[in-house]
Amino acid sequence: MISSSLASAALLRTPAIAVCLGAFWLAGLSSRADTATRFVERLRQEGHADLVLDYLDRAKDNPLVSDEFKKRLPLERLATLLAQIEANERTPQGRIEALRAILPELRESTSSSPAAGRLLTEAVDRLGSAMADQGRREALAAKRAADGQSKKQSLESARTLLQGARERLGEAEERIVAERETLKGVNPDSPKGERRQTLGVRLGFVRLLRARLLHELAETHPAESDNRKKLNTDAAKQLGELYEKYSKWGVGLYAHLYEGRCYRLLGNKQLAFAALEDLTAQPAPDPDLRRIVTLAHAERAALLRDTGKLDEALDKPVAWLENLSGREDDGPEAATLQYHVALASLMRAEDANGADKRRLLKQARDWLGDSSKIPSEVQAEARQQWAEVTASMGIESKPPKDFDEAFQAGGEAIEAMLAVDVALKGATGEEAKRLQGQRATNRDAAYEALTAATRLADKRTDPDEAARARYQLAWLDWDRGDTAKAAKRSAVVARAAADTPSGEEAARLALAALERQQREGGQAELGEFAAYVIQQWPGSEVAQAASAVMVGEALRTGDFAAAEQVLESVPDAQRPALALRLSVARWERGKSDAAQRNELLKRLDRAYKSASQAGDDSPLAVTATLYLAEARLEEGDAPGALKLLNNPDRGPAPRVREGEAPANNPVFALAALKTQARAQALAGKDFGGTLDRLAKVIADAPSETTGGDRAWLGLAVALQADLDRASASAAESIAPALADVLDRLAPVEESGDWNTRLWIAQTRLLVGEKLGDEQAASDSVSAGREALIGLIGQAESQPGFAPSKTSLLAARLRLAQCQRELGEYAEAVDTLVEMLDGGPVLLDVQRTAAETLQQWGQESKDASRLEEAIAGTRPGADGKNLIWGWSKLAAVSGRFAAGNPKQREAYFRAWRGVAESRYQSALLAGGAQKAEQLKKATATIRAMQRQDPALGGADSKRAYDQLLKKINSAAGR
Repeated sequence: MISSSLASAALLRTPAIAVCLGAFWLAGLSSRADTATRFVERLRQEGHADLVLDYLDRAKDNPLVSDEFKKRLPLERLATLLAQIEANERTPQGRIEALRAILPELRESTSSSPAAGRLLTEAVDRLGSAMADQGRREALAAKRAADGQSKKQSLESARTLLQGARERLGEAEERIVAERETLKGVNPDSPKGERRQTLGVRLGFVRLLRARLLHELAETHPAESDNRKKLNTDAAKQLGELYEKYSKWGVGLYAHLYEGRCYRLLGNKQLAFAALEDLTAQPAPDPDLRRIVTLAHAERAALLRDTGKLDEALDKPVAWLENLSGREDDGPEAATLQYHVALASLMRAEDANGADKRRLLKQARDWLGDSSKIPSEVQAEARQQWAEVTASMGIESKPPKDFDEAFQAGGEAIEAMLAVDVALKGATGEEAKRLQGQRATNRDAAYEALTAATRLADKRTDPDEAARARYQLAWLDWDRGDTAKAAKRSAVVARAAADTPSGEEAARLALAALERQQREGGQAELGEFAAYVIQQWPGSEVAQAASAVMVGEALRTGDFAAAEQVLESVPDAQRPALALRLSVARWERGKSDAAQRNELLKRLDRAYKSASQAGDDSPLAVTATLYLAEARLEEGDAPGALKLLNNPDRGPAPRVREGEAPANNPVFALAALKTQARAQALAGKDFGGTLDRLAKVIADAPSETTGGDRAWLGLAVALQADLDRASASAAESIAPALADVLDRLAPVEESGDWNTRLWIAQTRLLVGEKLGDEQAASDSVSAGREALIGLIGQAESQPGFAPSKTSLLAARLRLAQCQRELGEYAEAVDTLVEMLDGGPVLLDVQRTAAETLQQWGQESKDASRLEEAIAGTRPGADGKNLIWGWSKLAAVSGRFAAGNPKQREAYFRAWRGVAESRYQSALLAGGAQKAEQLKKATATIRAMQRQDPALGGADSKRAYDQLLKKINSAAGR
């Protein structure tokens, strides 16, 4: 792809528009050249825009300045600002910001003056070009970035800028067309006629650039995507139309060149050949036309190479290369052609042998070497290919003779190394290994050359370049993993060459190296160096980095007071981010301490709000969002937690979906997804998609990082805690989520340890008790029952599997509870009797047995079972009932109720069980028997009220009161 600067330069060299753009657009500001006008124009032409602005500020009060000139002062000022932007703003982004700043004033002025309209046209034209240049930079950054957030942001930025450039150029096109319309029919030889002709050429260039930008937008989309194909198709169509309209002009020939390129990339070889053959067959007496033809030969060589016609890819292009003049041979067009014929020569060499192979490799290496020395868009690739060919031929570089030669060689080797980095982004397998080897070769070559450069530097060496060489050498140390050497070298450069451009860069590298060195346990003067940086470059980005390092160092040592002191000294713009970092660290360290948790949470919330207002969407801000969401969830505020989790700027949920930092770390992604699933369950929202994403994270990440399938266990434990705390309505929405998670724990349940398997089984029972869906509830309890049967069976056949006899009893008790929940009352009673026969007397087991008999009697409408629930059943070998029933359970627990809260609770529960069983028996009876049972139930409750009006506590009293109401209702009272 040909750069915009190249295209514009070529077009501006054509005779039709070989004029100063500023003069072109500013023409007509004055009807006669008075002294002030001539003075201002001369200053502007000499690049003294600042002096012009000063003169214009004083001109309104200068009696020597004409009234006509004074009327034009606002426009003269705007014209000068445009000239100043062109002269002073070296970067596309700088030009964009400066042009945007003056556009509103220009737009306001257009209604009063045609000259202001021409200035506005020039401004939007330049703004479009600047946005196009910045868009290309972002696209290149995306190409070099690894997959992830950085690449995505660069691509989005590139598309926004390139599309914005098309819009601004479209506005310029409309304005040029409108002005040309006002000049329609004028004498071609008059000044207005010449202006109309110049506007026409400019219009062609604007249209060419707009069409080209469609192609450049296409390049920001994946190779085989529909968007890429559509944009290239639209670009080819518009470029073809431009060629038809401007076929005799340079703009038309450039359009034809790009048209051929678009068709080549679309795979339409026939149309691509047609366009490129047209151009390469052109007679080219003019240097500008020869540049176009040279690029057409390069595109044609690439097309022939793609189709395997290697001889044709070399014949005509090489002949054209050999006929270029010395000046043409040094241009970017020639460098592009040299690169493409070199690639064709390398492909030919793959099938050649002996001397022919070496000849082809040598000529490819020569072309690549020439191409790599000339700035062009293929320069980095040419350097990479040259290094690979050189290595494959076993050619060793000669030692540099002086600093300049060594410095240049080191820089070129670094460029080649970075070019390999681009190629490595999509490489795999053997290709990746080959490129990694090539990268190491380039790095070693750079290290050797820059080491020589530092040795060869003397008093005559440019201080900036000497510092640059030392900084680059430190950077190579860092890249090689030699942290200590990188820290030492870069710190020396930062101190000794602080006034050079490399000083600040070296300081940034030194901070990173010293910080890593300290993390790895080495001795590093990190705090001292950071303080130096803050003092040396106050307010700069590197000073901000140093402040962050000092805060980090204070946090590492737990010195929060020192961190607070650093916060007080940093710029206001930096403070929110560092305050958030401090609050996050404090929360992580102290959140488990109930005494300080609330205060730490308030601090974190305040810091988070300040950082949010400052637009902080860093990974740290996302982490803080997760912590706050977790805290909201612990408070039962599920909607508040979900709002935080789904925050579009710093919410963890969007980051997880996009795989962006910090959610590209599976540990963070797991934590975020677990919190989101809990919040969705508690709020009654759909949680299935979240659990599926969680399953994917677990499957994709190494098990040593996430814990594998056991990662589900943590979520299950948290959901169980949520279930225990939840209201009845909330429990119905949490239980399905917990059931889903328990199902996903099947691999752990099959192979886990005793405690884990027991916990899962008894949690299935809990879920079954809470689920609103009867079938789902039954399935959950059934799964728990089967798990417990398997667990008990393994314990019986495998001595030592159960941690203790008590553990086995706990499993049997849960089995009985599952059986009871499923209506398997006889089996439940048998299980309980087996535990009681010869085993220890456990009140929990007796209570479960009484509850089971009571429930059995109620469900089966069997008064005898209810009587057994009260009086006990199943005589043992000694004739005494193994199951005590509520009555004896009340008597036994009552002996210890006074001094034991647990026994007191059991005591009041047992007597309530007696009263409940009497009441349920009454409902099954009639007449006198019913009245008798209701009387006994009432008497039991009254006796307990006399004994303790509080009835054992608020919950117990509430249950007693409700039971008494039922009894009174049944008795007709």
